[in-house]
Amino acid sequence: MKYGPEGDRGLCPITTAADYGFGHSASDYAQEANRRTIAGIMVETRGAVEDIDRILTIPELDYISVGPSDVSASYGLPGQYDHPTVKGAMRNVWDKTKVSHVALAGQAYTDEKVAPTLDDGKNILNIGSDLQYMIWGFDKHVSDIRKVIEEVEA
Repeated sequence: MKYGPEGDRGLCPITTAADYGFGHSASDYAQEANRRTIAGIMVETRGAVEDIDRILTIPELDYISVGPSDVSASYGLPGQYDHPTVKGAMRNVWDKTKVSHVALAGQAYTDEKVAPTLDDGKNILNIGSDLQYMIWGFDKHVSDIRKVIEEVEA
Protein backbone atom coordinates (compact mmCIF):
# COMPACT_ATOMS: atom_id res chain seq x y z
CA MET A 1 0.00 0.00 0.00
CA LYS A 2 3.04 2.27 0.13
CA TYR A 3 5.13 3.47 -2.76
CA GLY A 4 8.86 2.82 -3.00
CA PRO A 5 11.19 2.90 -1.27
CA GLU A 6 8.87 2.13 1.69
CA GLY A 7 6.75 -0.36 -0.25
CA ASP A 8 6.18 -1.82 -3.66
CA ARG A 9 2.85 -0.33 -4.69
CA GLY A 10 2.60 0.50 -8.39
CA LEU A 11 2.85 4.22 -9.07
CA CYS A 12 0.65 6.04 -11.56
CA PRO A 13 1.06 9.78 -10.92
CA ILE A 14 -1.71 10.81 -13.35
CA THR A 15 -4.70 9.56 -11.33
CA THR A 16 -7.40 11.59 -9.61
CA ALA A 17 -5.68 11.11 -6.24
CA ALA A 18 -2.48 12.54 -7.73
CA ASP A 19 -4.34 15.50 -9.28
CA TYR A 20 -3.56 14.01 -12.70
CA GLY A 21 0.10 14.93 -12.29
CA PHE A 22 -0.46 18.67 -12.21
CA GLY A 23 1.39 20.73 -9.65
CA HIS A 24 3.85 18.17 -8.32
CA SER A 25 6.24 15.45 -9.36
CA ALA A 26 5.62 11.71 -9.15
CA SER A 27 8.23 11.56 -6.39
CA ASP A 28 6.48 14.29 -4.38
CA TYR A 29 3.13 12.55 -4.81
CA ALA A 30 4.56 9.20 -3.67
CA GLN A 31 6.19 10.72 -0.59
CA GLU A 32 3.01 12.57 0.40
CA ALA A 33 0.80 9.52 -0.21
CA ASN A 34 3.12 7.38 1.92
CA ARG A 35 2.98 9.96 4.69
CA ARG A 36 -0.83 9.99 4.65
CA THR A 37 -1.39 6.23 4.32
CA ILE A 38 -1.99 4.18 7.42
CA ALA A 39 -2.34 0.42 7.71
CA GLY A 40 -4.77 -1.21 10.07
CA ILE A 41 -6.43 -4.53 10.63
CA MET A 42 -9.58 -5.64 12.33
CA VAL A 43 -9.22 -8.68 14.55
CA GLU A 44 -12.36 -10.69 13.86
CA THR A 45 -11.49 -14.34 14.42
CA ARG A 46 -10.34 -16.63 17.18
CA GLY A 47 -7.26 -17.34 15.07
CA ALA A 48 -6.33 -13.66 14.96
CA VAL A 49 -6.85 -13.35 18.72
CA GLU A 50 -4.58 -16.34 19.27
CA ASP A 51 -1.99 -14.93 16.83
CA ILE A 52 -2.01 -11.37 18.21
CA ASP A 53 1.61 -11.52 19.41
CA ARG A 54 2.85 -12.26 15.87
CA ILE A 55 0.47 -9.74 14.31
CA LEU A 56 1.81 -6.99 16.58
CA THR A 57 5.35 -7.58 15.25
CA ILE A 58 4.37 -6.34 11.78
CA PRO A 59 6.39 -3.11 11.54
CA GLU A 60 4.09 -1.45 8.99
CA LEU A 61 0.99 -1.93 11.13
CA ASP A 62 -0.37 1.37 12.43
CA TYR A 63 -3.56 0.32 14.23
CA ILE A 64 -5.72 -2.60 15.31
CA SER A 65 -9.45 -2.71 15.83
CA VAL A 66 -11.48 -5.58 17.25
CA GLY A 67 -14.80 -6.64 15.72
CA PRO A 68 -16.89 -7.81 18.69
CA SER A 69 -19.62 -9.42 16.61
CA ASP A 70 -17.21 -11.46 14.53
CA VAL A 71 -15.04 -12.37 17.51
CA SER A 72 -18.05 -13.58 19.46
CA ALA A 73 -19.25 -15.64 16.48
CA SER A 74 -15.80 -17.15 15.95
CA TYR A 75 -15.97 -18.52 19.51
CA GLY A 76 -19.42 -19.99 18.85
CA LEU A 77 -21.03 -17.27 20.98
CA PRO A 78 -22.61 -14.90 18.44
CA GLY A 79 -23.68 -11.61 19.95
CA GLN A 80 -22.64 -12.61 23.48
CA TYR A 81 -20.25 -9.70 23.96
CA ASP A 82 -20.34 -9.97 27.75
CA HIS A 83 -19.55 -13.69 27.80
CA PRO A 84 -16.31 -14.20 29.77
CA THR A 85 -14.65 -15.98 26.84
CA VAL A 86 -15.46 -13.19 24.39
CA LYS A 87 -14.57 -10.42 26.84
CA GLY A 88 -11.33 -12.19 27.68
CA ALA A 89 -10.39 -12.59 24.01
CA MET A 90 -11.03 -8.93 23.26
CA ARG A 91 -9.26 -7.79 26.44
CA ASN A 92 -6.23 -9.89 25.49
CA VAL A 93 -5.97 -8.10 22.13
CA TRP A 94 -6.56 -4.68 23.67
CA ASP A 95 -4.02 -5.15 26.47
CA LYS A 96 -1.29 -6.45 24.18
CA THR A 97 -1.92 -3.72 21.62
CA LYS A 98 -1.75 -0.97 24.25
CA VAL A 99 1.85 -1.90 25.12
CA SER A 100 2.96 -2.25 21.49
CA HIS A 101 3.92 0.28 18.78
CA VAL A 102 0.40 -0.08 17.35
CA ALA A 103 -2.53 2.27 18.03
CA LEU A 104 -5.79 0.78 19.29
CA ALA A 105 -9.15 1.61 17.74
CA GLY A 106 -12.46 1.27 19.53
CA GLN A 107 -16.12 1.59 18.66
CA ALA A 108 -17.99 4.61 20.03
CA TYR A 109 -21.23 4.86 18.08
CA THR A 110 -22.95 7.13 20.61
CA ASP A 111 -21.88 10.22 22.53
CA GLU A 112 -22.10 8.21 25.77
CA LYS A 113 -19.55 5.67 24.52
CA VAL A 114 -16.79 8.16 23.62
CA ALA A 115 -15.39 8.85 27.10
CA PRO A 116 -15.39 5.20 28.27
CA THR A 117 -13.75 4.13 25.01
CA LEU A 118 -10.99 6.72 25.37
CA ASP A 119 -10.63 5.94 29.09
CA ASP A 120 -10.07 2.28 28.14
CA GLY A 121 -6.94 3.30 26.24
CA LYS A 122 -8.28 3.37 22.72
CA ASN A 123 -6.83 6.26 20.77
CA ILE A 124 -8.69 5.91 17.47
CA LEU A 125 -12.48 6.04 17.41
CA ASN A 126 -14.79 4.27 14.99
CA ILE A 127 -17.90 6.43 15.32
CA GLY A 128 -20.14 4.70 12.79
CA SER A 129 -20.58 3.85 9.16
CA ASP A 130 -21.53 5.95 6.18
CA LEU A 131 -24.85 4.12 5.93
CA GLN A 132 -25.64 4.82 9.59
CA TYR A 133 -25.00 8.52 9.07
CA MET A 134 -27.13 8.65 5.95
CA ILE A 135 -30.00 6.94 7.76
CA TRP A 136 -29.63 9.08 10.89
CA GLY A 137 -29.50 12.24 8.77
CA PHE A 138 -32.52 11.19 6.73
CA ASP A 139 -34.47 10.28 9.89
CA LYS A 140 -33.71 13.68 11.41
CA HIS A 141 -34.66 15.47 8.20
CA VAL A 142 -37.99 13.62 7.97
CA SER A 143 -38.66 14.29 11.66
CA ASP A 144 -37.98 18.01 11.18
CA ILE A 145 -40.31 18.13 8.17
CA ARG A 146 -43.05 16.31 10.09
CA LYS A 147 -42.80 18.92 12.86
CA VAL A 148 -43.28 21.71 10.30
CA ILE A 149 -46.27 19.90 8.76
CA GLU A 150 -47.84 19.44 12.22
CA GLU A 151 -47.35 23.17 12.94
CA VAL A 152 -48.91 24.16 9.60
CA GLU A 153 -51.89 21.82 10.10
CA ALA A 154 -52.45 22.96 13.69
